[in-house]
Amino acid sequence: MGNPSSATINDLKATIEWGRVSDKGVPDNEHAKSREVTFDRSLHAGAWNDVQVVLDAIPPREITQ
Repeated sequence: MGNPSSATINDLKATIEWGRVSDKGVPDNEHAKSREVTFDRSLHAGAWNDVQVVLDAIPPREITQ
C-alpha cells in the first residue's frame, strides 16, 4: 500500500470491498463483499508498505486490477 503523504500513518482503518465482475467487466454489486480492516503496522511516509489482506470467498485467479 502506498503512502504518498509526508507523515507516518498509524492505526489505519479502511473498508475494503471486493467481488466478481461480469464478462463485460461490470461489477456484480449485488453479491459484493465488504469488510473493515485495521492495519497493525505504521505506514511509513512517502513509501510503499507491505501489508497483508485476505479476501474471503474469491480465488486469487479471479482477482483483477
